Amino acid sequence: SDIIQNPLINDHDVEDERGVILREMQEIDNMMDEVTFDYLHAVAFQGTPLAQTILGPEKIVRTLKREQLLNFVKTHYRAPHIVLAAAGGIDHDELVKLAAKHWGEDSPLAGSVARPSDNLAP
Repeated sequence: SDIIQNPLINDHDVEDERGVILREMQEIDNMMDEVTFDYLHAVAFQGTPLAQTILGPEKIVRTLKREQLLNFVKTHYRAPHIVLAAAGGIDHDELVKLAAKHWGEDSPLAGSVARPSDNLAP
């Protein structure tokens, strides 16, 4: 919860990551199979976010500011946009208590109900 609620994003890290992403974009542009899948997805999913490449538009990568990134995290990385899932011998009530302890009122498990799997779903 701490990394989402209190992200430490500084200008230097944003610039470093921008360079990494731009280099990855150049490398992918030289890989015919990647380019083919990008075009396939662009056509198959026209008008939806799935039409975009996983790295996003180059213009956005080049111009994104730290404040914009922090605002995106603050807006979108909050309950009810987060799913906290557990598998195995987890006590649901204990998981809810831990989520409340670390997330407070923004707990993604606020009002949750245990939904055990029936293992019959395909």
